[in-house]
Amino acid sequence: MNDKNWRGGSSRREGWGSLRKLPSGRWQARYPGPDGEMYTARTDDDKPLTFLTKTDAREWLASVHTQIARGSWEPPSVTAARRRAEAAAEEARSIGFTEYANKWLEMIRTRRNKRGKLRAAGTVRSSAP
Repeated sequence: MNDKNWRGGSSRREGWGSLRKLPSGRWQARYPGPDGEMYTARTDDDKPLTFLTKTDAREWLASVHTQIARGSWEPPSVTAARRRAEAAAEEARSIGFTEYANKWLEMIRTRRNKRGKLRAAGTVRSSAP
């Protein structure tokens, strides 16, 4: 974000990072990343993040400062890309009802019951769709 745009409105420099009150009455936070870039608060899915109160914005800013100090911080765009990849992998792992039902029927046909016997053919047929 261009610093010229940031200076408009009511902003205040914090001990680390900066806060500004938006025309909507919400608060926006901005901070320097370890890579030298300035970042505006964003959600984990890389959407703009604003805060209801100044205290909330300060707390969020402090948590980001802690992440940077611990070395666990990553740019919001990287976090969002990782989350999208994780969501896509989870969706690929999930199966639909038909696939689940077919796997269950196959298990019923081939796995022995508690007494060590295969289920009767009528039991398996009555379970089929």
